[in-house]
Amino acid sequence: MNALRILSLFAGVAVLLAPPIMLTDAGTGGWSIMAVAAGLLGIVAIAAIFFYIGMNGERMIRMRSERAIGGVLLMIPILTGLFLMVNRQDSAQLIASGMLLGFSLLLFLGFVYPALEPRSRPLRRRDRQDPALALQPRHRH
Repeated sequence: MNALRILSLFAGVAVLLAPPIMLTDAGTGGWSIMAVAAGLLGIVAIAAIFFYIGMNGERMIRMRSERAIGGVLLMIPILTGLFLMVNRQDSAQLIASGMLLGFSLLLFLGFVYPALEPRSRPLRRRDRQDPALALQPRHRH
């Protein structure tokens, strides 16, 4: 799990390297300023999602609320990757969207999905002991 968390942090940095590539293509691709701004905002959001997963990966496995948040957040890069794969023709964009989709699915399967499965058997109730009673000496009568 730690390897996936580190890879998620590296993916967040790699996604942040995409804006300079996008800005160099903005003038020649005929994109409007609004389209470039929306693309940059999307890239920053996806990088933030990867940083969130990298920082909270262990808690996502233990806490249901963190798992739900992580699952919803991971749907954004998954749906973005699918959308780009369907609508783009350029091979570089197809490769990038495939990597985005594949890595997002890997994170989903690594952190969110295993915790969704019910346990095969219920956990045993633990005996509760009061720490204060454990320190007191026992009296024999």
